[in-house]
Amino acid sequence: MKHFIKVVFILMAVLFWTIGSGVQSFAGSQTPTATAASTDQKLITGDAKVKKPPAIKSTPRLKSDHKPVLSLRPPDLTIKMMKIVPANPTTLDTIRFSAFVVNAGIATAPASKAGIKIGGETYPVIFPKLDIPGGSSSAIVRFLKIERPGTYWVKFIADVNNDVSESKERNNIGSLKFRVVEPALPDLAVVNITNNSNNCLVYTIKNLGGPIPSSVNRNFIGIRFIKNGGEYGITNLNIADPNCNLCQPNGTVTGTQCHIGSTTGPWFDYNITAKVEVDYTNKLEESDESNNSMEEHTLAQTSPYGG
Repeated sequence: MKHFIKVVFILMAVLFWTIGSGVQSFAGSQTPTATAASTDQKLITGDAKVKKPPAIKSTPRLKSDHKPVLSLRPPDLTIKMMKIVPANPTTLDTIRFSAFVVNAGIATAPASKAGIKIGGETYPVIFPKLDIPGGSSSAIVRFLKIERPGTYWVKFIADVNNDVSESKERNNIGSLKFRVVEPALPDLAVVNITNNSNNCLVYTIKNLGGPIPSSVNRNFIGIRFIKNGGEYGITNLNIADPNCNLCQPNGTVTGTQCHIGSTTGPWFDYNITAKVEVDYTNKLEESDESNNSMEEHTLAQTSPYGG
């Protein structure tokens, strides 16, 4: 009996399995119809599940008034072409310090201030500057007389107060080192003296040394006519040098002086010597004191009355 019941259960299980397979096969042969009810709806074919591809989003168009923004390189103020004139200044010189503030960027640098600082100065001398377009420059110049010898620095500064937003902020300063010295002593020398065809004295005096300070008496030149070791006739002193050529290094004065002879009565002289002197009062300190004069024997001169 138990064996029979077992067989019956097996036959019933086979029957139900067969019926289930047929229903499943029928369902798999149907083609489902897709609908557009929802973008999240899933299509089912048998046991497979397929997601609907995402919708393609359109790119929004730019408005008609939209303009692209060009990116310009910011300003870049720097110092170029620094110069000191004279290059080797002395305590007598008024020195010229100059440089250019250059905008090495593309965008215009707005108004700012530049400065020049010399030696131990606490603050620079300020030079207001207008806008400087990209690639352009603006000069700064300062004059100063330094009366104390020594070694100094000059600093040229762009954008002193850091008013300009720049691509580089560490190139706003340029520096030069220079030395101020005592000037060389002047050296006034009579370099030539001759007689011309008219029996007149022609002389040349030159400053072979340094400049002569303006505080010195500039009546440098004197001419003396000498007979038998003593002055003869008149002494012509303070020969004019109106432009003070001798005050400058290599300055030269050339002049002519005719022999006058005795101031009274007829005269007839053969033995006259002309002596040209410079710094005849010896008040000017010079590097060489031995070349201040030169002598020349004049030609014989006759009396205007004959004889």
